[in-house]
Amino acid sequence: MARRLATALALTTTLLASAVVAHAQRPSKIAPGQTPLATNQVPPGLEGIEILDKIGATLPRELAYRDHTGAPVQLADYLDGKLPVVLVLAYYRCPTLCNTVLNELVRGLRDVPFVAGKDFRLLVVSIDPKDDVTVATGKRASYLGLYGPKAGGTPGAELGKRGFDFLLADERSARALADRVGFQYRWDDSLGQYAHAAGAFVITPDGRLSRTIYGISFSAQNLRLALLEASEGKLGTVVDKVLMFCFRWDGQKKG
Repeated sequence: MARRLATALALTTTLLASAVVAHAQRPSKIAPGQTPLATNQVPPGLEGIEILDKIGATLPRELAYRDHTGAPVQLADYLDGKLPVVLVLAYYRCPTLCNTVLNELVRGLRDVPFVAGKDFRLLVVSIDPKDDVTVATGKRASYLGLYGPKAGGTPGAELGKRGFDFLLADERSARALADRVGFQYRWDDSLGQYAHAAGAFVITPDGRLSRTIYGISFSAQNLRLALLEASEGKLGTVVDKVLMFCFRWDGQKKG
């Protein structure tokens, strides 16, 4: 793996472009002539749900979770010094953005010349303490199916030990991990959902944040470079952080 990634890294010079997508309310159809808001400023109502730049941060290995079977695991089980990790913070009942992030990420990973469980790990951690084993198992099976031939074409494939996992967390463990990588989120009572940003995190095998990929665009080329960097313990930089917002604005609501 090390020689393979080192060779590929020497041939790769593409810089990662990045974007952050955040939502505070359920998205609605965009009226004719309108476009999603793209800006480097955070609009009112979306403060505090950005993805902050915390490149180089060390993840708290002692944090405890449950996997999709309900078995107890620790973050240390995934940060064993062997493989880089692609981390997504989401929640499994999310009606909008989480599904888009995972759909695009898994599609991008299908085209990367590395295999989950063999060359890297995909780790999804729920930020919602109400998510349970049933929904985690269903979500994992769905994305194993999307991963396709690399998963042997079967939703039950294991893809190596701890290679493709969807974890459950209590509030403390979810928040501690999110804070460490800079993923901000909050619950909106009026909408009955979490407001959060879009992105993924690439972690070195020894547990340091190597790259934050903002937004919902995960090209195989960018993912490949990010995994190569992380596998060698290298830390990336933010090349282009564009804040993109697509949400329904209720002029009578403040915040």
